Amino acid sequence: MVEIEGIFHHKEALKIIDTLSKPRWGILSKKSSPFDKTKAFIKPRNKGFSLAFQYDIFTPGERKLNVGQYQRKIEFTIKGKGIVLEDMFLSYYSPPKYGAQVSFLYSKGFSKRSAYYYRLIIPLKEELKFHYQIEETLFSTDLGYRSRTSSQANISNDAIFLCVINRGRKEFFLSVESRIKQSFESFSNKAHAVINGLGFISGYLPGVKGYYFAYTTKHMKTPKYFYCCEFRDTIRAMLTPISSNPYSYLTHKKAAAKKYQSKKILRCVKISEFSNLCQHLHDSVALSGTILLILESSVASLLFRPGGYAMALEAISDIIMKGSRINIAPIKDKALSRKIAKECQDIITKHCATLLDADTLSLLNSRIGSNLNKPTNKAQLKAPFDFLKINLLPRDLQVLETRNDLLHGRYPDITGEGKLRTNDRINRDLHYVSLRFYTLLNMVILKWCGFDGHIINYPKIQERYCKIKLKEDYFRKV
Repeated sequence: MVEIEGIFHHKEALKIIDTLSKPRWGILSKKSSPFDKTKAFIKPRNKGFSLAFQYDIFTPGERKLNVGQYQRKIEFTIKGKGIVLEDMFLSYYSPPKYGAQVSFLYSKGFSKRSAYYYRLIIPLKEELKFHYQIEETLFSTDLGYRSRTSSQANISNDAIFLCVINRGRKEFFLSVESRIKQSFESFSNKAHAVINGLGFISGYLPGVKGYYFAYTTKHMKTPKYFYCCEFRDTIRAMLTPISSNPYSYLTHKKAAAKKYQSKKILRCVKISEFSNLCQHLHDSVALSGTILLILESSVASLLFRPGGYAMALEAISDIIMKGSRINIAPIKDKALSRKIAKECQDIITKHCATLLDADTLSLLNSRIGSNLNKPTNKAQLKAPFDFLKINLLPRDLQVLETRNDLLHGRYPDITGEGKLRTNDRINRDLHYVSLRFYTLLNMVILKWCGFDGHIINYPKIQERYCKIKLKEDYFRKV
């Protein structure tokens, strides 16, 4: 296990988080504004902060404030220290009291355009563990301990370190940082790529609220500035792509677990492979959105989950196959394809010119020209597996065929019971399809990132619940 050099200084940053997490009185100020030098009370609320102050619009000469307005860059002074409210939304008015919501705030003097050493800290609702998923590193913190709940990803020649901090009293935080001076946007893009990658591999995507800390010195001990902002909600999925511990999933199959353990074939994602995933996420907004779709589908209802996974696989196929020279069209010769389409259009025109109006005839010819040689949905979903040389099982191909059913609101009939299926059987079929699609997604994404180990074969793990007997391994090699 690699030990990261130096001490991570988390103590001062956590003190600032503690301060911002407590209700405070202060003074609002902005020249030529209605509430200049106005006493106000701020406190944490949901993802951001709530603000309350008094302002009587009925006082002669006072300017009117309308509920529903945004006020920008209002300074808020607490005990002589200036904080800038980047946005302040006036949410209600109960004379003479106004209420407002604040989503973003930062310390006075901070500029996103300036280069700093950055650290992002996200409070966690519960401990984040990835011991069996991602290769760990060892780090030391000024909180007074050493821990291996850390890893790193190299993005654009920048080592991004992530650490799970345990402050005691069941207080956990995720810290993400870089030791290269850069702009806020540059660091933020890398940090979110790492967080999304961590969420995909561990099944735990931290969110709600984040605190960025800007430092002027490389040892990153005392923050010069901070920036607090809202994040998307935390996602805590029950499924993860891989595990190096077979006993975690084969509690009812101890002999099989022992066999996997003795062969030592299960392993974590290496830092180099995790870095590849994070680099892809950093470079592709489409991939980041697809990973979030996978995570959100994992916690969605059973009605949406398999369709969400199917859409994610379709998106992944487009991303991986973009720019590849593999031709998956039924007719490989483009010239021949155009010739056949033209002859079909001529036949339509010859026999239907007097039967159809001009618009309908044009529509038919257009569809023939654009769709005649279009690959099937199954071929498109299968393409990245062929490209990456991933062997698909007959049951995999069966599930790929369900794509149209799912996207058109139909329930796939995996066991062939037809219209007499009970609701219980429908639910088990939907669950099975979800597990199969999720397993396929994990295989193609991780193989694309260079992983050549074993992923969890969820349809086999949960065959007893799905009531579909499978002659497959509990862990599949990609």
